Amino acid sequence: MFGGRILLASRRFLVVALAVVCLLSVTGRKLGQSDLSNGSKGFTTSKESYSLSLRKYSACGLILKGTTDIVNRLSERIRCRLDRHAALSTVESKSSSTSPPMFLVTHDFFNAVGLGNFMFMAAALLGLADASGRKAFFFVNHHHMAVFQTKFPMEESLPKAGRPTIPEQVLTQNVLEVPAAGIYDSAVLETLDNRNKKGPKEDVYPIMTLRGYFQSWKYFRSNPALIRQQFTFTPAVFQTALGTVETALRTYTESTGTIPESIIGIHVRRGDILRPVMKKYGHTVASPSYLTNLVHNLTELYQPAVFLVLSNDPVYCKRVLGKRKNVLFIDGNPAEVDMAILSLMDHLILTVGTFGWWGAFLSDAQDVYYYKNWPTYGSTLDKEYRRKDYFLPNWKPTE
Repeated sequence: MFGGRILLASRRFLVVALAVVCLLSVTGRKLGQSDLSNGSKGFTTSKESYSLSLRKYSACGLILKGTTDIVNRLSERIRCRLDRHAALSTVESKSSSTSPPMFLVTHDFFNAVGLGNFMFMAAALLGLADASGRKAFFFVNHHHMAVFQTKFPMEESLPKAGRPTIPEQVLTQNVLEVPAAGIYDSAVLETLDNRNKKGPKEDVYPIMTLRGYFQSWKYFRSNPALIRQQFTFTPAVFQTALGTVETALRTYTESTGTIPESIIGIHVRRGDILRPVMKKYGHTVASPSYLTNLVHNLTELYQPAVFLVLSNDPVYCKRVLGKRKNVLFIDGNPAEVDMAILSLMDHLILTVGTFGWWGAFLSDAQDVYYYKNWPTYGSTLDKEYRRKDYFLPNWKPTE
């Protein structure tokens, strides 16, 4: 019976995903007011409706209370996000409607290797542009961009107005760098802000380039819905994520006879941060007791519950949690699929790292737990992060 519901939910999701793809790509036009009035009420392109539009579609998880079939719930969550993406695509961001073309901001994306680091840099760029009245643009077509549904504003898309392509040397002249990755610096926004300025002045740079990790949610707190909109995964990524979860749940139910009603994600980061030089710098991994205690407590709180573990060290995770029948291990997927899986969970357990951070930020999870003993207190890394700037205030520190 459970397997039948899984297959039905998958077919429903596939139909919805294909419909949204057609909506975004086949018509080749923006949705009009008449389109929005059917199934997306409340959305217009007027400034007055902008805040209302973002609030209405800000939390897809809220409409799913009481839905006990996990795969159906995740399918509906995906459908809601793709619908939200289509609707919000019709509402121009504040930066695009208020920015004079002369005031621009970009990021050099130096050291943006991992998906989590790239997303922090891109989110800070978009958030600061939105808050300061500048127009954000990307001059590097980064490979991580392809996994998201929303196109990134590239340099060639800027209105030229007779101006030639921006020389690369211009991008290195006015650089705004933050040395501490995880400490919010309010001076950045003050420097970028060009509102109430009628034209270029000596203390205002028409083009500025950000440099650094910018790992604080406060850099994009003015418009978090804009960031979630930008980081909507493609239907293909969501399909793979849902199929992975579906397969794991079917196998679990067939072997145990149990139909779980809650699904809890666990992200465990280890790997390179175990190197002595990294540990000396201040990196630390979550303790085994942190994982086992949370699994025990949340099993009691949300039973019948199942846990999905995603990690770059599955051997370690199986050694710590492998004896628990309701803990399943997921590996072998691309990074974006793993992050999409995390974003669909009902509850989340994070250890350390920006990858899990973004899985939680993009999610509708009711609870998000993180390892409170990272970074090591008093270390060099500890001086580069302020916990209230890095972790969201509603996330729960645990040890």
